Amino acid sequence: MRAPVPELFHKMRQSDRPGTPDRRSPSGRESTRFEETYRSMVQRGRETLAERGHGQVRPDGCPARPWAGRACRRPLRARRRWSSIPSRRAAAAVSKETANVNVKRVLVTGGAGYIGSVLVRQLLERGHSVCALDALLFGDHALRDEYGRPGFDFLHADVRNPESYASALADAQAVVHLAAIVGDAAAAKSPRLTHETNLVGSEALFQRAQDAPDVRRFVFVSTCSNYGRMEGVEYCSEESPLKPLSLYAETKVEFEGRLLNSDTRGDFVPTALRFATAYGLSPRMRFDLTVNEFTREAALGRELLIYGEQFWRPHCHVHDLARACLCVLESAPSKVDHEVFNVGDTAENYTKKQLAELLLEFRPQARIRYVTREEDPRDYKVRFDKIRDILGFEIARNVGDGIAEILEALASGAFPDPEADRYRNS
Repeated sequence: MRAPVPELFHKMRQSDRPGTPDRRSPSGRESTRFEETYRSMVQRGRETLAERGHGQVRPDGCPARPWAGRACRRPLRARRRWSSIPSRRAAAAVSKETANVNVKRVLVTGGAGYIGSVLVRQLLERGHSVCALDALLFGDHALRDEYGRPGFDFLHADVRNPESYASALADAQAVVHLAAIVGDAAAAKSPRLTHETNLVGSEALFQRAQDAPDVRRFVFVSTCSNYGRMEGVEYCSEESPLKPLSLYAETKVEFEGRLLNSDTRGDFVPTALRFATAYGLSPRMRFDLTVNEFTREAALGRELLIYGEQFWRPHCHVHDLARACLCVLESAPSKVDHEVFNVGDTAENYTKKQLAELLLEFRPQARIRYVTREEDPRDYKVRFDKIRDILGFEIARNVGDGIAEILEALASGAFPDPEADRYRNS
C-alpha cells in the first residue's frame, strides 16, 4: 500500500465555511458556496505548494525545482533522456525561434469546461489576456465570476462553425484547443456530434488558425486513452503504437496524426498533449471521473463497487493538466514544434484497487466491494519522461491531494446535490 500522502488543503474551520448556496436557477448554476470554497482551496493550495518548494515559478510556467513533497509508491525507473532529440522542423529552426514566445492573447476553446475553466484562470493570473470559446453544452456557471475581469472575454460559439469564431482568431497569438465531446460514454451516445466536433471541427479550427497571421501557437489536447491496451510492454511512451478502442479515442488519434504530420508555415508551432485521466476540483466540476467518483461515493457513505480492480490508468490533477498547456505556450518553439507529450507523472499510474486503498487512508470506514472483470479494453501504464526532460514540467499535486480536497469540498456543502446531471459529461 502506498504511504500516506500529506494533505494539500488544511481542514476548514467552521467559521471559514462559505454562506448559503445560490439557488436562483435550478438549471445548473453552481452555488455561491462552491465558488467561494474553490477560491479558498486554490489559495490554500498555493500556500502549501510554496512550502513544498514551488514558491518560485520559471518563465515557462513550470516549478523552479522538483516537488520534494510528493510521496511515491516506488522509485522511478531510469529515465530516457530526450533533450538531444532534434526538432522535426529543424530546417525552419531560425524562423521558429523568432516566433513570438511571449504570447499575449490566447483563444481557449472549451473554456467553460472541466479543464478549460481552470486554464482560463491560470492564463489570466500569468498576465495573458484570454478569449474563452464554448458552446455551453453544460452552461456557463464555471466562468461567471470571470465576467468583467480585465483581459477576459467570452465567446458563445461552436467549433463546428468557423465563422462564429473568426473574429476571436484574428485577435489571438495562440490557441489551446480543448473543445470536444469528451469520454467514451459521451462519444458513444452522440457519434455524429462527436465526429463533427472532435474531427471536422478541429480540422477547420486548425486550418483557420494557420490562416490567421498573428496566431503562432496551437496546442491540441489529446488523451492517453489513445494507447488502448498494453501488449508486451510495461509502459507506453510517446513512441508506442496507438490503439484507440473507442470513437472518442479514434477521433483524437486521427486529428493528432494530421496535426503532427502537417506542413505549416515557418512561424506556426503546433503541439499535441496526451492527458492522463483527470481528477480534482474545478469550477465546472465532474463526478464521472474515476478518482472524483470514488471519493464522492465514500463521502456519501455508500458501498463503492469497483469493476476490474487490476486494470491500470495514469491520473493527473486538473490544475497540473492546465499548467502543462501554459508550460507549452511559454516554452521555446523549437522544443514543442510538431511534438507530442504525455502529461502526468510516471509515479501516478494506479490500478483501481490501488486507488481504493489510497482512499481508505482518508476514509477507513469506506465500504468497498470488488467485482471480478477479466476483460477491460483499456489497460495501460504511461511514462512521462519526455515532458519533464525537455520542458522541465513536473506535477504539483497527486491523487492523495485530490481526494483530500474533494472530501473537504463535499463536507463543506459546496455541492448540495453531487449527483446532479450537470456534474457528468453523459
